[in-house]
Amino acid sequence: MKTTRRTIWLLIALQCIALSCSTEYISMQEESSPLVQAPLSNMDIPFTEYQVGTGSDTVLSYATGSKLIIPGGAFLDEEGSIVQGKVDILYREFHNPL
Repeated sequence: MKTTRRTIWLLIALQCIALSCSTEYISMQEESSPLVQAPLSNMDIPFTEYQVGTGSDTVLSYATGSKLIIPGGAFLDEEGSIVQGKVDILYREFHNPL
């Protein structure tokens, strides 16, 4: 009788553990809002849009003197393969607190 009870409790515990494991996949593309929100809607800083080829090293110079250095092959798709062609980059800087 003790062995049967132990077996039942062991099966219940294993089932609870199996059900608690999550295989939920979270994708960055599913986010509907930017990571940084403007503190005041009328004080939003606009993005500068760049389009770059993915096959070679690229240096983007921003109006403030900042440089974005992007090596060739830096962009990967969901499967981990290097993206071919061109990608759009949206960039903005924040300097002064409001």
